[in-house]
Amino acid sequence: MVKEAVDVGTLLSAEEVGEVVARWGLGAVVEMQKLYGGFSGSNYRVRDEHGVQAVLKVCHSYGLEEVCAQAAVVGHLGACQFPAACAGMSLLPAHIPAGGSAFVTCIPSSGEPAMLLTFCEGKAADSVIESGVDAHFVLREVGVNLARLHQVPTDTSRTHLRSYTLSGACNIGDHLAGKWKALFRENEHTCRHS
Repeated sequence: MVKEAVDVGTLLSAEEVGEVVARWGLGAVVEMQKLYGGFSGSNYRVRDEHGVQAVLKVCHSYGLEEVCAQAAVVGHLGACQFPAACAGMSLLPAHIPAGGSAFVTCIPSSGEPAMLLTFCEGKAADSVIESGVDAHFVLREVGVNLARLHQVPTDTSRTHLRSYTLSGACNIGDHLAGKWKALFRENEHTCRHS
């Protein structure tokens, strides 16, 4: 079943989105579209005056440390030029806080962490299957790309990525312990998700 278009956050103004994405060096935003279907974030597809497209991901319920860890992963994928995922974009040097992440900033109106990702054209696998494409073909392609993703070289001593010994990039240990489930149920943006 294709995921319902649930709005998990407050709609940011075009002015605020433009102000935030300028921290990554994007030009004036000429097009902005709220993307739906997220679980714990609000996503905005933007296109600037130079035709650059990106996705501003505002992370609800997650602390800054967790978002920085996730951003390090997508930033690493970008540095390795992995083509099948949205890559994290680096902030302009003037916007990188001392000792902070080169990929994460905070939304002025809410203080929530956000990152900017490259935009990848595509469709969710479940919607492709529901449109009539053979499920075995779609899932095989998903598996092939997951295998490619897991072949991206990592050196946690040089990249500051969390390793599997520290619960992985998304801190699955906290998920398994129920930490995030409780936080998601308490947060106004994610409490409607089961």
